[in-house]
Amino acid sequence: MGAREALGEERIEAAQSAGRALSLEEAIDEAQRVPAVQAEVDTQETRTRTSGGLTEREMEVLRLVAAGKRNQEIASELVLSTRTVAHHVEKIFNKLGVGSRTAAAAIALKRGLS
Repeated sequence: MGAREALGEERIEAAQSAGRALSLEEAIDEAQRVPAVQAEVDTQETRTRTSGGLTEREMEVLRLVAAGKRNQEIASELVLSTRTVAHHVEKIFNKLGVGSRTAAAAIALKRGLS
């Protein structure tokens, strides 16, 4: 996905206008920050690919599911209610596109999450 598609025409135009308003020194400073910003974006993209869009808590739950723990055991370990764990498991299934703990665990193993 390109920048225009991701940000939209209005935001691109606003960014271009802001860039044109910078002095030469400000523009140089901004350009020197690009590698650090790109590294941060790359890190986030890697994290998202690895996690499958799961939150940190969902990843914790998935690791425990992959370890063969039942909802009650997960709840006890993470100090959550069993109902909350069941909700997390359901969201994990939906995000990963699976319908069973075994399939979710297989994805976790494949992605190195367990």
